[in-house]
Amino acid sequence: MGRTPSTPGVATSLFTKEEGLRPALHKKRTVQDDVNHQLAESSTSRTPPPPGGRVKLIQPQSRAQLLYPVKVVEEKLDKDLGMAQLKIRSSTNLSQLAPNWSSNALSQLRPGSTNSYLSPSVSSQGGFFTLDNGSSVSVANSDGEVDDEYDARMAPYGGFSDAQGVDNVLNHVFDTAPWQFELTSKGNVSLTKAVQCAKEEEVVKDFRWVGVMAMPSDEVSPKVLDEISTELEAKSCDAVWPSDWTFSGAYVQFCKQILWPTLHYQIPDDPKSKAFEDHSWQYYREFNQMVAEKAVESFLKANGENFDGPDSIIWVHDYHLLLVPQMVRKKLPNVKIGLFLHVSFPSSEVFRCFAYRNEILEGMLGANVITFQSQEYVRHFLQTCNRLLLTDVTANGLTFDGKFITTNTIPVGIDEKPLVELVKSEDIHEWRTLIREKYGDTKIILSRDKVDKLRGIKQKFLAYERVLKSNPEMLESTVFIQILMGNVSDSNYESEIMKIASRINSMSENISNITPLVLLKTDLEFEQYVALQCEADLFIVSSMREGLNLTCHEFICATYDKKSPLMLSEFTGSAQLLYCSNKGALLINPWDIGGFAKTIKRCLQMSPEEKAERWQNQYNVVKTRDSSDWVRRCLATINQSWSNDQSRKAMYTTRFTHKILTDYVERAGPGTKLFVLNFESPTTVKGLDTSNNTISDKTFGSNPARFMSYVLPLLEDRSVRFFIVSYQEREVLDLLYARYPQVGIIAENGGFVKFPESNEWISLVDDHDRIWIEQCVQLMDSKVERLPGSSVKAGECTVTFHPGTALVDDRDRALDAMGDCIQHINEVFSEVEGLHASLLRNVVVVQNDQLTLRATSFLLDYYAQTYSNDELMNMYHIKGKHPESILEQHHTDKLAFASFTGGVSQIDEPIYEYMNEWKGIKTKCTVSVINTGREERTSAHYIVNGRSEFLSTLSG
Repeated sequence: MGRTPSTPGVATSLFTKEEGLRPALHKKRTVQDDVNHQLAESSTSRTPPPPGGRVKLIQPQSRAQLLYPVKVVEEKLDKDLGMAQLKIRSSTNLSQLAPNWSSNALSQLRPGSTNSYLSPSVSSQGGFFTLDNGSSVSVANSDGEVDDEYDARMAPYGGFSDAQGVDNVLNHVFDTAPWQFELTSKGNVSLTKAVQCAKEEEVVKDFRWVGVMAMPSDEVSPKVLDEISTELEAKSCDAVWPSDWTFSGAYVQFCKQILWPTLHYQIPDDPKSKAFEDHSWQYYREFNQMVAEKAVESFLKANGENFDGPDSIIWVHDYHLLLVPQMVRKKLPNVKIGLFLHVSFPSSEVFRCFAYRNEILEGMLGANVITFQSQEYVRHFLQTCNRLLLTDVTANGLTFDGKFITTNTIPVGIDEKPLVELVKSEDIHEWRTLIREKYGDTKIILSRDKVDKLRGIKQKFLAYERVLKSNPEMLESTVFIQILMGNVSDSNYESEIMKIASRINSMSENISNITPLVLLKTDLEFEQYVALQCEADLFIVSSMREGLNLTCHEFICATYDKKSPLMLSEFTGSAQLLYCSNKGALLINPWDIGGFAKTIKRCLQMSPEEKAERWQNQYNVVKTRDSSDWVRRCLATINQSWSNDQSRKAMYTTRFTHKILTDYVERAGPGTKLFVLNFESPTTVKGLDTSNNTISDKTFGSNPARFMSYVLPLLEDRSVRFFIVSYQEREVLDLLYARYPQVGIIAENGGFVKFPESNEWISLVDDHDRIWIEQCVQLMDSKVERLPGSSVKAGECTVTFHPGTALVDDRDRALDAMGDCIQHINEVFSEVEGLHASLLRNVVVVQNDQLTLRATSFLLDYYAQTYSNDELMNMYHIKGKHPESILEQHHTDKLAFASFTGGVSQIDEPIYEYMNEWKGIKTKCTVSVINTGREERTSAHYIVNGRSEFLSTLSG
């Protein structure tokens, strides 16, 4: 989706082989010019034109231009969005069109022209789908020029005297215009090349592109659009045709003015910005819905109901289509969906500035896998979901709406072999010769950027200026070539960098020398650019924020001979990939101008041995992490995540019944039967109660009378040992269960254990496990101060944050405080202290994430008599009043059967997995209590719908 408006009269070539250094000018032509030309030709039969003149349309009567200024329509013509590396091109000058044209427009194609396009074979099964934001599609027209002289036939104040004739021409101009598809070099080239390489290397069998053609759909009749769509289908492309109005609202206004800047830490606050206009969001959603519907249609057409094929994947790309995964999921609940974000993802503090932040996150979470360019972006995404959606997160992903979504980092790569071959070609050799003749032994510093504040051009120039001031001799021994691509959207910023450039060049007093700073306000031909990279002595990328800059990869391949160093901003996605443990690229902070300048000097003075070592380390990364490897790894993670999700789906898990329970008990034979029940896990209490604004800190066991009426019949069997897990403190549980000494209790989610028929507690945590409590309480106290009605309660190994009346009085503020608390704790304490914060019945509970698992493991080992009492005391740090005698007193027959029942959460799932793999006994089962009406995923052997169903199962 990055179509750049055409700019007439700009330099498109740095060198010409015939004449050396000289800009070559090329003026592009717009559709508007060709329409004017046709109008002039079609009007000649009525009124002859003035001598040497042609008609120029001043006031076109088109639907799009009633809605937009002309420039908006032309922007759509030149921006890329959709079909990978295809453009539709008029093959003749529209002035040749006449009413007596043959209906077979394709017969008018240029002699010798060919249709170039991506041509993967199309299969009815195993279709591989790519939804791409960034195609290389554009509309181009013939190269003739239109004269601008005023025509005598023009009506006063513009317009045509023959309005009906104008309408006829405009309404039918595209009905007979010939067209063809051609490759173009614009758009998300890394994606299109990667998929094509994967096809050639048989990483994928078949694929189709779903996207938007870069042409004004309002100006083309449905008949022609259908013809174009039919031709595209034969080329493995499926086109979506949004109106010009929808496209502009979604792409120009929402994506470019709101979404992209915020994702790159540039919150739009310009008074002229569209950031605060709600209608752009509506267009963005409508645009995503159109793409999603086309993707579903294409998938079903190629695959039918075959969702488990290795290539039966819908792969969505980039920030323009963030709502598509959820929209597709609603239509195809079982399909494999991957989402790859090519840009950066900001911290939660920035992302929460979005007005539609939750909708965007939920749209992304429709995917099975969300892949980012950098681990930093993964961390930001998980923190944002943790804070805004109150989701339960792990290092590998998060649980949302009962489904686990995998998050990972797989940086994009390039296909280095063709580039290395190009570097060795004769064409590149000739360009390199010209460059050496021009610059001789002068050291070349090279950069290539769009004129954008995020690219750090200003900081780069300031650092170079400081180098020259500190080392005047470098004025004659170095040259900085800065290539500036695209149009300038911020003239003030351009003015700033031009002033610095002028200041740098004025430092040289010898006018015969090469200027220290050369600005090329154009994008060079690729061969010229590669040749410059080959001859460069240093390449700098100083972006403030960026997804992944593949220019770095190209430079590493291009400098195969010179092995020149690479400088990267530490804020680019490429930084950690090419850093190579400080033996690869040199990292800089663009805001540290002094450090920036020192690193430039160091690179220019680097020894050949160090250059070679650093280059080799980087080249090894580029060679192994190529584009095919990127596609292979991304698809593999999507397939693996989908398989795990399917195997954990509750619909594929057997429902737990009383008969299953009795069969287990009978099969176990004599011996102890252990039951551990955790009814206070996040999902068994549904986390946050969104149905009303009332607060309930009461646990399920706060009134154990009804609960025990189901359990007591089971306890008539003297071999049964039944334990309840609770996050409540020991004193509270002693009071609640004083009438039921037959039940064992695990307090504070695993910190303390009391055996049945015992009055004594044993501790499974030592003093070191409690160090974090004071710090955590201080953090939560800061939230309480800002949230009247809330409170913090510190237990012996858990801490709870109660929103109290604040959830009733100011719900949004309370939810924000709870989300902030969960995110902060999981971010600060999870890695060091192993803590985990989650939501239990409108209460934030903080505990060691392995605490419940540890307590369950202790009971299994104790009753299975796997270890001696002394060994158990050392392994589990058991403390209490005479713990040895307590353990000795409650020994029973050896364990014959074990069962654990809990919810679907980060606390319980590891216990299911542990018990399923535990070799202590063969007769064991795990049961997950799921919420009715939700599609849950679990590793448990069995499921039940709600706590009441489980209790009924116990009693029969």
